[in-house]
Amino acid sequence: MLASTVKKFWTGHNGGLMRCLVTQHRNYSNEGDNDLVVIGSGPGGYVAAIKAAQLGMKTVCVEKNPTLGGTCLNVGCIPSKALLNNSHFYHLATSNDLKNRGIEFDGIRLNLQKSMATKEKAPEVAWVGKTEEQLQEEGVVYKIGKFPLVANSRAKTNDDTDGFVKVLADKETDKLLGCHFIGSVAGELINEAVLAMEYGASCEDIARVCHAHPTVSEALREANLAAYAGKAINC
Repeated sequence: MLASTVKKFWTGHNGGLMRCLVTQHRNYSNEGDNDLVVIGSGPGGYVAAIKAAQLGMKTVCVEKNPTLGGTCLNVGCIPSKALLNNSHFYHLATSNDLKNRGIEFDGIRLNLQKSMATKEKAPEVAWVGKTEEQLQEEGVVYKIGKFPLVANSRAKTNDDTDGFVKVLADKETDKLLGCHFIGSVAGELINEAVLAMEYGASCEDIARVCHAHPTVSEALREANLAAYAGKAINC
């Protein structure tokens, strides 16, 4: 339901279904029973709504804006959409709308190269294997190894220290169960983790492999060392 807001929730009368009152366009209200109400149609919201519907749940996704995707897709927190946000600010600065309000600017220009650089610097996210939530649901006793990129020599040299590497491993066997990356080169770092998990590597296996220095890929070794030995070398 687009251009809508949820006004009220309460327990329904039909088998305990959730009942919600939704207002559309400020003048139309719709009331109904649902198994699941998803508020917000961002990358998490609409995907969850679709999955729930595929599983047979009566689902409604409520979005206050007239289009799906939420702020991330339509404004710019998703890296590939960052230029949308920049163009919006540029339009505000150069449009007559602000001038009519008494706000004036001089010498405004668009530095496309810098805008593109801002977009490209946005961190990537990559992972393989299990998440903490999945391991907890399965009752697996696990350990965590984490290493921030701010402690990585190559990342500091490149002034690109946003992000971290996190690994999850079986606490008893040390077998690698999941690897998670946030950073500008997450898409490159994930490959070593995929190979390691494919062949059933342990945290000790990766920690004992010599990695070239200085490289960002050392962060994966450091995270595995933290999980295996309890402490990374440089953190």
